[in-house]
Amino acid sequence: MVVFSPCKTLWEYYGFCSKEQKKAFTFLLKQTGLDVKNSVIKGRITPSDVWKIMTLVQKTQRQWVRRTHGKERWDVVKKYDNTEYTQSMLPHLRVLGVVDPYLSHPRTSDAICVLGATGSSMNKRLKFLEYCIEKGLFRRQNILLLSGERPLQSGVDGPEYDDFIKKKGEYVVQNGLERDLFQFLYDSSPSAWRHWPVTMIHGKKGLLPRATTETTIKTLLNWLKSHPAIKTIAFVSSQPHVLYQKAIIHSVIQSCNSPINIRFVGGGAKGIGVDDALAALGSYIWAITPSILSRISLPKLSLIEQQELQAFFKEFYSKQQSLYGILPKIL
Repeated sequence: MVVFSPCKTLWEYYGFCSKEQKKAFTFLLKQTGLDVKNSVIKGRITPSDVWKIMTLVQKTQRQWVRRTHGKERWDVVKKYDNTEYTQSMLPHLRVLGVVDPYLSHPRTSDAICVLGATGSSMNKRLKFLEYCIEKGLFRRQNILLLSGERPLQSGVDGPEYDDFIKKKGEYVVQNGLERDLFQFLYDSSPSAWRHWPVTMIHGKKGLLPRATTETTIKTLLNWLKSHPAIKTIAFVSSQPHVLYQKAIIHSVIQSCNSPINIRFVGGGAKGIGVDDALAALGSYIWAITPSILSRISLPKLSLIEQQELQAFFKEFYSKQQSLYGILPKIL
């Protein structure tokens, strides 16, 4: 159970605790037309406070993430990527930790797990891994390349996809998956650390259109059952997705009752668009909320309030089993 201070803002539950972070988050909400009133939570949490949390999820999903009807993030039409928004909002996004490089004690890990993504992001992550190794942040250890079942797409996987075609031939690549491009990028990377032991782990998509962070992490956890010596993993991601992926991975580990400890590193984002940064921040809010609610003592709710909250949970989380599974049972 979380112990509440006499007066706590909603933003603090999401890790935005400093004066600068609270100011930055409030600014972003105002700039995108979202209500910032009643963010203070006094004493023990009330039914009204629960709805403040869920309303924040709802509004940031609709205004920042905007991935309706199964859209991928690369299919969403840009809304804020112009000079005015970039100059005013990007400094505040930097304060909230979705722009600059991210490091969290990677030396203490037993294995390094580079997270799969689009071609350009995988390339950035491998280059950041190279940087971390050169700086002595990692000792020699197992490298895990964690990919997901996703067809490669021209225009989505960037110039890395074009290089892949040139090397392998279009006939070979036309049925290629993320893991194939990932392996190609790894094999093309500097030899100074390519001789470390490496394992490709491939997460299946199942009934989904493609594999997700959740499904690939579950695949990783199953693989780890046969490798008990690995107790701590340092994940390699890239901005603006570090906070989001960290939240998802924590939730999957929590839902699976896994003993694995995690660390995170992520390369900074140069030339990042406001739309991408806001979408990643909104995804983080969505992903971390079930974990927040699982750790607090919910107030007594009326039957109607319970039904409304359960309906909300189903609408926003039922397609993500790990997140849905750790939400508090209220009916």
